[in-house]
Amino acid sequence: MATVSMPIMGPLAIQLGLAPEVMILIYVVAHGLILLFTPTFGVLLAGLAISKIEYTTFVKFIMPYVVGLGVVLTAFLTVAMVVL
Repeated sequence: MATVSMPIMGPLAIQLGLAPEVMILIYVVAHGLILLFTPTFGVLLAGLAISKIEYTTFVKFIMPYVVGLGVVLTAFLTVAMVVL
């Protein structure tokens, strides 16, 4: 996925005045955040199946944590944009 999106996002980052390192951080953070709850992630679904937890129950439980983590990571990325 990075092979396809980074040639587009790299020049976009340069046009926006961002350092390339910040663009890579944004990509990695977004990818990791999405993998926490996406139903196409095999390890997640296998773990839920083994533990006999419904996906909807899992999403209801994890969404407040994902939103909080998203806010914290956004703050970190904001600091990274200022520092780099």
